Amino acid sequence: MTDTPISGGYYIKARFIQESEIAHQPPHYRELWDWLIANANHADIKVYGKLIYRGQLHCTVSEIREGLHWHIGYRKQTYKKHDLENAMKWLTKAEMITTAKTGRGSIVTVLNYDLYQNPENYRNRSGNRTGNGNHAERKTRSKELKK
Repeated sequence: MTDTPISGGYYIKARFIQESEIAHQPPHYRELWDWLIANANHADIKVYGKLIYRGQLHCTVSEIREGLHWHIGYRKQTYKKHDLENAMKWLTKAEMITTAKTGRGSIVTVLNYDLYQNPENYRNRSGNRTGNGNHAERKTRSKELKK
């Protein structure tokens, strides 16, 4: 294993998403949600002279379509515009995002972004390591649970 840092930074994807309403939506809803979190600003920036805050991003449906494309052989595939618009409406109704139209696209705000993207929120406060231990720790816990 190398000590070379990975360029581009990181974002956190919470496991609880597997138990939320979005887990049972069509795949493009989940892909869109993941794309929005991955592309939301991790710090405040200016876009077209407007301040875009942490947890927000300025984008168009065309940019989202391009960001979520895939290839079948040499052919490029993208989601249909109305599919992504429906997914955005669902995410808004589910209170996961808000959108505000601008002259050059939309500003999307990922609600609770700071909560999702703060590593401290994923640490067990009691100091016990549940679910993250090594093989020996998991084996011991497994034996204890069986008793």
